[in-house]
Amino acid sequence: MSKLTIEFVRANLLTLVKDAVAILPEDDKIRKLVRIYLNICETNYFYVHHTNFYKKVEEFIVKRREQDLEFFIRDWPNLVILLAMMAISAGFEYMDDNQPIPNFVLDTSPGLIYYYAALPFAGFLIDQKSIESVQGLLIFGVFMTTNKLENFQMFDGGYLFMNLALEIAIANKLYLKEPYRNYSIEDQEVYKRLWWSCYTMERRFGINLGKSEIISPDDITVELPSNVPALNNSLGCSNYLSQSSMIDLNYIFRDIAELYQPRTKSKDNEARISIDPKMVRKLVEDAEECKINFPVYAQVDRLNPTSQLYRGSIHLNLAYYLAKIYIGKPFLLYKVDNFRRLAEQSDYESAFVDHLSSICIDAAFCTIELLSELDKHNKLGLFSCTDINFCNISLFTILVFLKIDRSETTLLFLRKGLKILKTMSNGCSSAKSSLQKLKKLDNLVSDFAELDEMQKDMNTLFSVETAAKSFPTHEDNNDPILQFDGVKDVDISQLFEGIDDFLGQVDDDIYQQLQLQ
Repeated sequence: MSKLTIEFVRANLLTLVKDAVAILPEDDKIRKLVRIYLNICETNYFYVHHTNFYKKVEEFIVKRREQDLEFFIRDWPNLVILLAMMAISAGFEYMDDNQPIPNFVLDTSPGLIYYYAALPFAGFLIDQKSIESVQGLLIFGVFMTTNKLENFQMFDGGYLFMNLALEIAIANKLYLKEPYRNYSIEDQEVYKRLWWSCYTMERRFGINLGKSEIISPDDITVELPSNVPALNNSLGCSNYLSQSSMIDLNYIFRDIAELYQPRTKSKDNEARISIDPKMVRKLVEDAEECKINFPVYAQVDRLNPTSQLYRGSIHLNLAYYLAKIYIGKPFLLYKVDNFRRLAEQSDYESAFVDHLSSICIDAAFCTIELLSELDKHNKLGLFSCTDINFCNISLFTILVFLKIDRSETTLLFLRKGLKILKTMSNGCSSAKSSLQKLKKLDNLVSDFAELDEMQKDMNTLFSVETAAKSFPTHEDNNDPILQFDGVKDVDISQLFEGIDDFLGQVDDDIYQQLQLQ
């Protein structure tokens, strides 16, 4: 690099650093937002060495007080990571304060000021291709996945950052065990957990967007996360077991996407999916085995709202239910599209489709129930891409199911799902966008979003989950756990018309026919 180029880069960095340091809040606010990020927002992933980053924050505070811009120019990558962390954690401050979910008047995240200060450094991060580049771009991706800035036409901006982070992680050979064998156990674990966070996130969102993988699992030799106490957070907790379970679920998502990928063309030139029922059953079994192997603290009947790992444990269970929704969704769509024919026949096809459809809708119900638990304990994230994505897919599943089952139970979970979506739309642009896509139901959202007093007397989500294993159809409403009277008072004729109109707008290709082998 020539001297002229170096001077040019330094001049640009100086301008960006000045602007970034100028918007940093008071010292205690910086400490608080970093603590919120590492203790609340990190959930089942890993971004930085907690102890080392806390030390870095204290160093930043001292150097700002001394107005040492040269220090910030030299360490700009960690300044960017700090800003990106605060951009996300500012939206979770109410959780740390144990305050009710706020209602943001403006459709913006409270952390946008920090994000805008960090974003101009993105080009430098990409050019540097360092470990800090992986960390910073990954956090950018998390922020952008939820805060889709339509003015910048970056609908998939979150995935773009995650993809870049993964490519740089590959360039740094984080996916291999050998290059880091001579590092300390602590550093090896940092790189290991960072790699798996990067790979899992990229695949998780990449699969949803239909993006092909940029590295085969066969090429990954780095081991799964392990227990290294030096990496525990400030409360002495570690999520390495949860991260391992999330990695296992990620491979299941990959298998689901591969199994349901259309590979043939029919005579009418439409894509068809040929599915071996044995493969589908194996996916269900793999998901169940993964759930059985969840850490003890993450088991549904062990969830503790006061635990540091509570929100992450909920997310782990939500990912399990999402896998079951993905496994069963094609069969639910097929059942809806062929409902009369399947109802009139009694054979292997109808029984198999009915079983997989039940798995799908039961998982959607349980997802809504878990999100309601987060809401109940003030742990629902207004700016959480995880919460909004789970809510979206579950609501869509329930709306599809309402085409063939308009029972009180289904309506109840629709109401609860709309309540969650409406709550998050008070501050999250993605949730607001999702709610607007249900504009045919807008005039009914208010009525259906407010749960009445009978809701308080419902059994817990654990009872709902247990009942879901043998969930009744609309002909069987005798189970007291599933019998709700409050919905009868609502005039639902307009709702059904709205749902029919809404589903009529869904592209025909999501109703791809399934040819069972």
